[in-house]
Amino acid sequence: VVVIVDGPVNQQLATDENGYFTASHLSPGHYTFGYFAPGFQSFTRSLAVDAGDRIDLGNFKLPVLPGSAF
Repeated sequence: VVVIVDGPVNQQLATDENGYFTASHLSPGHYTFGYFAPGFQSFTRSLAVDAGDRIDLGNFKLPVLPGSAF
C-alpha cells in the first residue's frame, strides 16, 4: 500500500508486509494521510501532529473496488 503524507512535510511511503509504516521527521502541523492500492478504494485520515508525537493511526481495511479481481 502506498501512503501519501500531505502537510507541512510531504512524503510518499510504502507499508511493510504487515501494513505498518513510519513517517519520520514531520514538522508540527495538520496532515492528511492517503492510502492507495491497485484494485482497492483509497482512504484518507487527517490529524494534527505536535513536536515529538508518536501516533498510531489504528487498523483499517481498504475495501475492494467493484469489479476487481480480488
